[in-house]
Amino acid sequence: PDRHHLARKNLFEARRASVGEPFGEATPLPDAINRYSAFTPHLSPDGLMLLFGSTRPGGKGNEDIWVTTRPSRAEPFSAPVNFNDFFAGSQVNSAYGEVAPSLSWDGLALFVSEGDSGWLPGGRGGPDIWVSTRPSNGEPFGRPVNLNGFAFGSTVNTSGWEGYIFLSRDWPGPGS
Repeated sequence: PDRHHLARKNLFEARRASVGEPFGEATPLPDAINRYSAFTPHLSPDGLMLLFGSTRPGGKGNEDIWVTTRPSRAEPFSAPVNFNDFFAGSQVNSAYGEVAPSLSWDGLALFVSEGDSGWLPGGRGGPDIWVSTRPSNGEPFGRPVNLNGFAFGSTVNTSGWEGYIFLSRDWPGPGS
């Protein structure tokens, strides 16, 4: 059996008619996404882009960030593309493990966590949070930098486990 199918994880979607309504039953995302293990999803604010971690073949390492898009919320997501290829020239995925993406609302910063397949050099111990930026939309994302060395005098990363990050809408504003 293919090692990518062992301990497979899938992504599901649940919908509701409005914010005040309950969610319906969760259904799996298309096979193009779930054919291989898919985990740690991040949906763009407009609902048209989904970023997630996966161990699918064709990546830069064992665990990489992948991107899938759709023309509208009513349509299915397309076949996933490796993050570095989707945002041509980006340096986010590497031979180490990158998972748990969180893209800023302006599309200029991507936060990732290290996966089980290896920790990036320059970390603080266990899995850390890393940041990759780009000067403007349409340009590639650079190599991720440890959050502690990025800005704001951060001491978030320790020798313990720092994992998944979700950015507030007003990031990088004060208190966000």
